[in-house]
Amino acid sequence: MVYFIYSLALCLLLSLCLFALLLYRIKINTDHKNRHAISYFLPIVLTVAFIYFSVTITVPRILDVPAVITGRLNIEETTLESDQIGRNSVRTDTGTFYFGFGLKAPESDMAFNIEYTPRSRYIIKVEPIASSSETLQPVD
Repeated sequence: MVYFIYSLALCLLLSLCLFALLLYRIKINTDHKNRHAISYFLPIVLTVAFIYFSVTITVPRILDVPAVITGRLNIEETTLESDQIGRNSVRTDTGTFYFGFGLKAPESDMAFNIEYTPRSRYIIKVEPIASSSETLQPVD
């Protein structure tokens, strides 16, 4: 969960930097201080980058903050194979889930409960599901 807060802060900082750079480039355009003709189009590129980054990463994480604080996270039960586990993501039948550096990657060919945020699909906790042979204890 700490990594989620750090990544949220980093996303907010990056969005603010893109917005500040966009405002700076618009000011240069309105003052006609561009040195190259191609730099007149830089505000358009920055606008597209800002909107894409905000809509796909920053806003979903901001909307997930109440779910993380209250602990109302979604849980999915899945069995993972080795080709479904990426460097920082897990692909299942329902979609792709992302995990940070502080979370150990799940092992393949095991059943797991994945606890994740509803909008950004960021994994908070991964717990292996005990098989029926592991849960049964012999009676003495």
